[in-house]
Amino acid sequence: MTSWPDKSTRISRRLGICVAFTLLLGLQCWVDIGWGKKKPPIYDDPEGYAVLSLLLSNAGQDIHSPTILINSTSAVEGPDGITSLEKCVKVPEDFREAADDYLQKTKSSYLFLEKFALKAPYRLVSKRPRSFDDLKHPPKSDKEIADRISSGMFILSPVGFDSGHTHAIVRKTYLCGSLCGWGSYHFLVKSAGGWEETKGVTRCSWQF
Repeated sequence: MTSWPDKSTRISRRLGICVAFTLLLGLQCWVDIGWGKKKPPIYDDPEGYAVLSLLLSNAGQDIHSPTILINSTSAVEGPDGITSLEKCVKVPEDFREAADDYLQKTKSSYLFLEKFALKAPYRLVSKRPRSFDDLKHPPKSDKEIADRISSGMFILSPVGFDSGHTHAIVRKTYLCGSLCGWGSYHFLVKSAGGWEETKGVTRCSWQF
């Protein structure tokens, strides 16, 4: 008979993983500890969803998945993380106001709505995808590795804007359990044709 750890032991282990993710990524840990939490405020910024939708426009092709999984709560950034905005990239002066707004918004989490305008099907998830089980069950074949990569999830930050809504900063991360992950900051400008990533900023990106 399998002996399961008691509740306090399970919580301690999850918190340990949480600390590791926080130190590495500077992001809010995404685990369900089982404690009561206050429901995050709703993220209901149409311009924010327009920017996030643009960044996810090719996501299904990138991860070879018919359905895009998006963490239902936005990322909270830890300023001490090695990939935090101020440590990871030199913010251009014309993006300073957007950066300040980004840092303010990422102090707490928001709850996303199904307002993403994507060509591919997507789903907001509040529980860990099955790819996160690879700590207990390592993949045994190339197909299983590919399946777990495609069943990961995107963790998105709220979008930081300047007062004129012409400059934007956002963080996009993809996690597939302990198997892989990557992410980057994105700097966007708005023109007559809509939002587009600026070519004048060297953005910070990472893989693990």
